[in-house]
Amino acid sequence: MAGALRQNIALSRAREERGYVDASVAVDIPSNVSRVSVQVPPWTTVDEAQGFDRQSGSQRFVWTGAADRPTLKLTVPAEKPRPGAAGTTTVDVGEWAILEAPNLLTQWRHRGEEPTFERRLVVDDEGIASSDGGLVYLGPHREHTRRAAGQRIRLVEPRAASLRESPDDILDALAHAARELRVSGRDDEVVGIAAPTRPVNWGPGGLHAGGNAFWARDSSRLDKPNATWVHEYVHTRQEFGTDASMKWIVEATAVYYATRLTYERGVISADECHAALNASTCETDALGAPVSWSSAHVPYRKGSRVVSWLDRQLREYGTATLADVLASMNRYSDGSITDPTTLSEVIDGGTDAIGFRDFKRIVAAAVGDEPGSRSFRPIEKQLNSAVNSAGVPGETSPPGVSDVSSDPVAEPVAATDATELLDEAFGERYGNEVVEADGRIDEGTVFGDGDDGSLIEESDVFGSEEDDGGSVSDDDTTVRIETSGSDVTIAGDVDDADVERTESGISVDTFGSTIEVDTSGMDISVSTSGGTSTEVSVSGDGISVESSGGDVTVSTTGGIDVDGDVSVSTTGDSGVGGDSTSGLGFVPRDRCDDGEPNG
Repeated sequence: MAGALRQNIALSRAREERGYVDASVAVDIPSNVSRVSVQVPPWTTVDEAQGFDRQSGSQRFVWTGAADRPTLKLTVPAEKPRPGAAGTTTVDVGEWAILEAPNLLTQWRHRGEEPTFERRLVVDDEGIASSDGGLVYLGPHREHTRRAAGQRIRLVEPRAASLRESPDDILDALAHAARELRVSGRDDEVVGIAAPTRPVNWGPGGLHAGGNAFWARDSSRLDKPNATWVHEYVHTRQEFGTDASMKWIVEATAVYYATRLTYERGVISADECHAALNASTCETDALGAPVSWSSAHVPYRKGSRVVSWLDRQLREYGTATLADVLASMNRYSDGSITDPTTLSEVIDGGTDAIGFRDFKRIVAAAVGDEPGSRSFRPIEKQLNSAVNSAGVPGETSPPGVSDVSSDPVAEPVAATDATELLDEAFGERYGNEVVEADGRIDEGTVFGDGDDGSLIEESDVFGSEEDDGGSVSDDDTTVRIETSGSDVTIAGDVDDADVERTESGISVDTFGSTIEVDTSGMDISVSTSGGTSTEVSVSGDGISVESSGGDVTVSTTGGIDVDGDVSVSTTGDSGVGGDSTSGLGFVPRDRCDDGEPNG
């Protein structure tokens, strides 16, 4: 019987320098192994090596053969470099840390039977680590556990966290997802960490790392489509690999199931579910061509609409569901698709990266058919159109969702028609998700300003007023913007407002919230969707305000251009349709039926 080559990693918070953790690595080497080398990540400092020789000019350490258990002492930065990512995803603040364990590439030579390789991770401190080291929490905390569908769900609540939802409610939602998401890929254990919102400027609102771990900001909500807690859990059940043509399905299915499962739990309405999964944004983008996407939220918007449609089509076709398709993708990736009578030669090329042709074969096999057949052709034709060109399925209610009302349903807040400047400098937001580059960022973000490197921070602050029950009321949510030059801080419920950079300044769209803007040296455009109250003050060159039914109050020492039915107050003399050096010039515009200005 072959022995085991074990890599043992022990982690603890560094006591002398904030932002770093200590790692001790010991390697147990079986007798039939003659050579071992360990490659240390370039951003990691090796403080001590016993039984290893360092190869000149590299981070590679080779076992000398003189020690039965060679060791390395490392200093690991908590904040791992992430090219193209905006904001913080891992951190050490001193009292606590959330990070990834260092991934050490280990190679060996052996005689006879090949040994197994085991990676063991322990925490020499207060804390919890996922089994593969994808995420580690170090610091004081409470742990809440739940068993569901053969899984142990561990919810880590740091002492510094302020959970918006109760631990029981979060575990209820995760347990429901564990039971209802029948796509295989279920680990024995999953770890979810409630990341304290302060004092960290988190880039994402949630992050899945490794195979079975994720964190979500402590302010994440459960009563919204695409709830972050559920979204990140869905990612732990995706064990398949894809090529570029199927990259979109990772986020598309996470959004779909996070929305649908939230609806099934009865915390969002059929109208909200339908609207979230029938977005018109990005509908002309070809899902299978990521390099040509107009924005990074293509898989979130168009992708989720396509998989929602596909799930309904499969159920109407027969007994198969989208979950059966994902289960087949997971089983292929873990090597357990072996029955030649059912999925023989499903995947092209002998690789575990599933492409679009492979996906169509898996979909067809799920319903007992094959691509190109007459009965499967309607589904295949629509998939070809959506993935390879500008096609998009018509609006359909997701399976199990009752028909929506006849009244128009507002889509989730989205950065629609985002400018190239917005894409490059700030990223984009879909509902309670922000996408930046190739990553996923949930519920709020920190954006880098492409011009001067300053940051725009968007964080979950759910109002400052208290209702009669003594808790924060969503109805009192306020989005507040303070700016000086190009440095902007935004605080508020990010689900209720869109903030975009324009060529002339900052544009804010709000849906039912109050907006207060205080600026110096910038032009600001504010749009409301009706039923809101907007207050703007500025000491710059002027303000442009559009309103479609909301009350707008504007005070300024400069000039104002007002479009829409509004009320205006000013500290100086005001004139309607005239010029005023100290007061207000107000020029109403006639509108066509379609809402566009005449002439």
